[in-house]
Amino acid sequence: MITGKVTERREAVIDLEVIGKNQRKVRVEAAIETCFNGYLTLPTATVNTLALQPAGNRIATLGVEIQ
Repeated sequence: MITGKVTERREAVIDLEVIGKNQRKVRVEAAIETCFNGYLTLPTATVNTLALQPAGNRIATLGVEIQ
């Protein structure tokens, strides 16, 4: 079972441990999306720390906060 929490911004999040090719481990907090496509988006610094091979990169707006 996966457990998580709902943030003050009403985001469902879980903690993940990502392991790189160099066997380094980094904990990340991941937002749960209903349209998950099998890829995890990570900050460039985390990708570099873990020596991961990027699947690609894009500049995108993932969401807009409406007030």
